[in-house]
Amino acid sequence: MDCSKSIKLLAQDARRFVTMFAVSPIAKSTPHIYVSMLASWPEFQPMAQYYVRRSNGLTGIKGIATTERQLALLSMITVRGQVRCVAFSPNGLFFAAGTLDGIVLVWDALSYQIMFDPIIGHARAVETITISPDSTSLCSGSKDFTISIWDPRNGQRMMGPLLGHTDEINAISYSPDGLLVASGSFDRTIRIWDTRNGQIKGELFEGHEDGIFSIAFSSDGSMIAAGSTSFIHLWDTRNNQPITKLFQGFGNITRTIRFFSDENHLPSGSENGTVCIWDFGNRQNIHQINSIQRHLMGVHALAISPDSTICASGAADSTARIWNTPGCTQSPTIRSLLWHTDTVTSVAFSPDGSRLVSGSYDKNVRVWDIQDLDEYPMESPPEGHNDWVRSVIFSPCGTYILSGSDDSSIRMWDVQTGRSIRNPFKGHKARVIAVNFLADDRIASASDDRMICIWDVRNGDLNCTIGPIRTGGYYDFPYQEFWPVAFSSNASQIVCGSFLGDIYIWESGELIRGLTGHTGGASSIAFSTDERHIVSGSWDTRVIIWDAKSGNPLYNPLSGHTLPVYSVAFSPNGLRVASGSEDRDIRLWDVGGGLPVGELRGHTGTVHSVSFSPNNVYLVSGSQDTSIRVWDVGSGRSVAKFNGHTDRVCSVAFSPDSAQIVSGSADMTIRLWNVPMPDTLYPDGSGAFLGEFIHATNDISTLDWQMDENGWIKDDQRRLLLWVPPDLRSVLRRRHNSILISRQGCIALDFSNARIGEEWTTCYQPFPESSPD
Repeated sequence: MDCSKSIKLLAQDARRFVTMFAVSPIAKSTPHIYVSMLASWPEFQPMAQYYVRRSNGLTGIKGIATTERQLALLSMITVRGQVRCVAFSPNGLFFAAGTLDGIVLVWDALSYQIMFDPIIGHARAVETITISPDSTSLCSGSKDFTISIWDPRNGQRMMGPLLGHTDEINAISYSPDGLLVASGSFDRTIRIWDTRNGQIKGELFEGHEDGIFSIAFSSDGSMIAAGSTSFIHLWDTRNNQPITKLFQGFGNITRTIRFFSDENHLPSGSENGTVCIWDFGNRQNIHQINSIQRHLMGVHALAISPDSTICASGAADSTARIWNTPGCTQSPTIRSLLWHTDTVTSVAFSPDGSRLVSGSYDKNVRVWDIQDLDEYPMESPPEGHNDWVRSVIFSPCGTYILSGSDDSSIRMWDVQTGRSIRNPFKGHKARVIAVNFLADDRIASASDDRMICIWDVRNGDLNCTIGPIRTGGYYDFPYQEFWPVAFSSNASQIVCGSFLGDIYIWESGELIRGLTGHTGGASSIAFSTDERHIVSGSWDTRVIIWDAKSGNPLYNPLSGHTLPVYSVAFSPNGLRVASGSEDRDIRLWDVGGGLPVGELRGHTGTVHSVSFSPNNVYLVSGSQDTSIRVWDVGSGRSVAKFNGHTDRVCSVAFSPDSAQIVSGSADMTIRLWNVPMPDTLYPDGSGAFLGEFIHATNDISTLDWQMDENGWIKDDQRRLLLWVPPDLRSVLRRRHNSILISRQGCIALDFSNARIGEEWTTCYQPFPESSPD
């Protein structure tokens, strides 16, 4: 039966809507098919356009993330370890994943429920899995050097472990007839296995210059492509002889490789963020015909739809991208951008091309509905960092925020709007670990490239560079992975730490003094406001306060922490030092006497950043536990806790008026928080810790709420107010969170007109029944 295009789109969107409801926690709460599902459904989708007009009193969910949301995330499945690989069965009935902890998991492709207990058959990470063309067997390869073949119906081992490789196995691929499996390893060999008896078939494919990261059979089985460092090798499977090797660029690892069904084109994804397409129709003249710079970081995953019209790629920039392939010589167009919160390691299409499964280091397997993408063109993503935000600070006037990131850029943001002030400051060649405003309309930045850069705030120009900072004359070994650094107010002096624990002071680009006292690597460092003192924290668990002029410690090292000290800060009046540690505690020290004066406990992970308020009254801390806490310095009580980040909080700082806090995180976002006023911190006058619920009220428009690990928004009476879909949780602005800066945009909740509780039955008016003819 023919039907209009609009009816077809509505039916497909309804299937998407019902599937997402059925596999989500809200399936246990009928009201939320209206209260949550309709409220959060993209407004341009048919279901929203058709049904929302019959509703009223829904919670408002507004923001860039909802207006640019491309499609429904059907399901997000959380597993115990990092997801290293995924595969979809050719019959479309199940999909599977391999994890860092050596486990293989198999899910039903209709219900998204796990089919049987996890398969525990490898001693180390499962790096690669593939499913036979007839869907009757599943093959896994591991870092434990072995391969096993499993029955996907019950998880029983059918064959293996197959032994032969002498190093980690990174890639496996079934031949089109399912009779062979090819495996590639760090031992620089390809082995071909007979799936009927588990024996190695024929000679080894040797000659690779480096370990093999990816492997694929051509659709007719006559060729194998293997990706390595710098080269892609093509082999003839009929005689086990090399055909040719394709140069990808020196040191450029080909992490993923696939064949198009036309057997004449080969796409490959590599460490430099590109997807290259090779033409090998004429085997005497194999050449690259297209290079697509689509990802910001290395490409780890690549998949081709069954009809070869769509490609999907996953990368270390935390995205999976879907792009058209209208013709291999034409420039592909991005159709959609799918977000994880860490490196996307693997992607796989369903056999009908309607869904995509993606796996990530974020310990999630996500299932996406990718139908009808052309109906909803993708907008350009908002501005934001592409990697961890390591350092954040307010400008002295309080109107701007400066941020430094692992994406090697420095950015400046408007505090009122959250918008970028100008193009990123670019010049560093590695992650930016520290940024600061200087006293004369300049900013300073330090990077793992060992360079200090001084920039003009007004025009963004690079004024000068200092470095590379080395410890010549003292030690030759720099602190390679992380070197703590601090700037004086005009950057005339720079103090940095070393791997061996010594502290170095540089002036006008010259090393003038080395400070010795730590017995472990220096992990944190700071100047006092008057620049007379320096404080350092170390892996040796101790804190040292130094005289900046003489280089002598004021006292013996301050002991109290039991694990490395990762953050230190002076109070603005110079009377206190705060130190945060891997032991989860924050300690306060008296600068005048070197004595401990307080111990702040509450975090459940490493404290990565501490900073005093300009009025010396409060201390803010950011932690591995993803939370931010505000402490009363005088009493030592935790007076506020902010949740919202989805990964460690790397940096926190107060605004000049002590009214706001900025935080930067490994989740690649920056959040601006409003500090509750003193009368709302302790509304009952008792000084009791109030946790999430800072300011109780009966006004629904200013409702206090928090979100649990399943996405439920609850009020202070633990009532279910709203369920937030998985793809929107990381960009949700929380209570007291005024600004969120993210490449995914942001959303905010508005309960002002919401009909919740017993009133939910009035939020939807059914369509009137048709009268009989």
